[in-house]
Amino acid sequence: MDRRQAIKTACVLCAGTMVAGCGRTGSGADDVESLPPATFDPDGQAEENGFAIANVEDVPVGGGIVLFAEQVVITQPSEGNFFAFSAVCPHQGCMVQEPEDGRIVCPCHDSRFELDGSRIAGPATSGLRPRQISLNGTSIVLAQ
Repeated sequence: MDRRQAIKTACVLCAGTMVAGCGRTGSGADDVESLPPATFDPDGQAEENGFAIANVEDVPVGGGIVLFAEQVVITQPSEGNFFAFSAVCPHQGCMVQEPEDGRIVCPCHDSRFELDGSRIAGPATSGLRPRQISLNGTSIVLAQ
């Protein structure tokens, strides 16, 4: 890793820690249950209220991706059902890893989350914080 990449990584980690420091109280389970899958926007109006961050073909069924610059995890638990969450673990602000084997794992202290963002195990006491997305054609749009 060169110096420039090390500085970028440190900035992302610091920003994630700051976001986690502004955390909420509560279990987070209610937030996850109340968040619907991404809504479809066939008329292309979604990008007026957000910006495209990925394409649907980038997100594998039964898995997901982490967008480190946006600090977002996007998952597709089943065909056509997309969810988005903060990629910042609610335990101590580490960035989670790419989903693997149907789970999202925080590498710092081994907190584990389902593809719907709910907590499975670990020191984290709540699920991942939901983020609002919509689908505009094949684009996944993150609400601002």
